[in-house]
Amino acid sequence: RGGKHSLWEGGARSNAFVYGAGLAASGYRQFGLMHATDWLPTLVHVASDGRGVVDDLRLDGVNQWDMISRKGMSLRQEILHNIDPLVTEKILCGIHHGNHSVLRMGDYKLLVGDPGPPNSGCNGMSETERGRYHQ
Repeated sequence: RGGKHSLWEGGARSNAFVYGAGLAASGYRQFGLMHATDWLPTLVHVASDGRGVVDDLRLDGVNQWDMISRKGMSLRQEILHNIDPLVTEKILCGIHHGNHSVLRMGDYKLLVGDPGPPNSGCNGMSETERGRYHQ
C-alpha cells in the first residue's frame, strides 16, 4: 500500500543487500526493522572489526550487524518515519499534502495527518482517482 511520496509501507520500505565474506548466513530475506541511521554504527562496527568504536557515541542508529549477518533479531522496535510540524501544506505530484507524522512500533503504525495517497502516487494515479482520494 502506498508509493513514492507517501508514508504508507510502500513509500517507507526499501531494499538493500549485503555481500561479503563476513556473513555467517546468506541467501535469506530479513524483515526486521532497520532505519537509515542504523547503517553508520553497523558499518563502523564491521570496518573496525567489532572493536566498539561507536559504542560511546550518542547516535540515533543502532548496530544491526547481528541481524544482517546471522539472521538475528532487529535491535529496533520503533521507527519515527516523519514528523514535520512546520509544514502545513505541500504539493507533490500535483496532490496537496498537509502535515503528516508516522511512528511505527513493532507491527503497529500511528499515522497522524495526511500519510499520502494510498496507491501509487505519482505513478498512474488518474485525475479521477486523485479527486476521489481528496473528497
